[in-house]
Amino acid sequence: MKSALFIEPNNVQFTQQEMPVLESNEALIKVKYAGICGSDIHVYQGHHATATYPRIPGHEFVGELIDFQGKMKNGIEIGDAVVAQPFFSCGNCPSCITGYDNVCEELKILGIHVEGTFAEYVKVPIKKLYKVRKDMDMRLAAMAEPLAVAVHDVMTAKLEIGDKVLVSGGGPIGMLIAVVAKHAGAEVTISEVSDYRLNYAKNMGFNIVNPIKDSLKEYAKTINDGTGFDTVFETSGVASSILASTAAVKIRGKVIIIGIAKENCPFSTNDVYSKELQILGVRVHSQYAFARAVSLLDAGVLDEDLYQILDDKIYPLEEVEAALKYCIEDINHFKTLISINS
Repeated sequence: MKSALFIEPNNVQFTQQEMPVLESNEALIKVKYAGICGSDIHVYQGHHATATYPRIPGHEFVGELIDFQGKMKNGIEIGDAVVAQPFFSCGNCPSCITGYDNVCEELKILGIHVEGTFAEYVKVPIKKLYKVRKDMDMRLAAMAEPLAVAVHDVMTAKLEIGDKVLVSGGGPIGMLIAVVAKHAGAEVTISEVSDYRLNYAKNMGFNIVNPIKDSLKEYAKTINDGTGFDTVFETSGVASSILASTAAVKIRGKVIIIGIAKENCPFSTNDVYSKELQILGVRVHSQYAFARAVSLLDAGVLDEDLYQILDDKIYPLEEVEAALKYCIEDINHFKTLISINS
């Protein structure tokens, strides 16, 4: 099969690889579209702490079920359009047996630790597989995985209708969190330094603030009668934003840490104890959150917003490296897709 292969950091080759060999309870998927995630860029640049090489990258995808070994999940048949939660969990560690497979002690992710989706075919565990409507735009279906991240984060926050939410960082994940939070009934403000992303967020109906021009602490005094935001989603991983998050949230509010900082960042423990804050970390998504994301896609209720996040520019598999460089160099985009068997 045709594939893109990361030989080592900053070295991508378009190659022919052996087809995946199915083992028990695995499914073979013919990939239609694959999305480029920030983690793919980190692997490409050699900045991912646990990635191994050589590796076929990619974990966001939609495709067609071609074959399987074992018992297929009810309602899924050969030829169906499918997506899959793209990681392997052991099923036996304390995290797995309590339902938190996303923090499995032996977690392995497609495209980082095992062969991924920047190829004509990929194999996944049957239990991770989900069917999507055949009449769905497959480009939207390819966004199931990053949407699941947003769903998991919003579910972790336990938002209530009418909550005032700050999303710090207006990149792809930040925008998806904003979309899901809005759908859950929250009023959303996006904090971002890029004028392009701020204008984009404003056109999508979100409140906006530039933390370079306006202090988030002062801005928060205009929220909830001066008490601050109910929840802050910190997606940027930037030290100043992480420090500002506890100042912007109300007493007994929540700060959800999503962005991956390059190094340890200062944090106001005074804010944490004096305001009785809840500081919650999140990692990828639970399988339950992935299933809920697929349900949202099937319902079509987020289509209008998702189309705005989806980049018009789609690259063929042969141009994966050009696509990666585009994502690195041009911040005026959100979600870029690779077309493979579309």
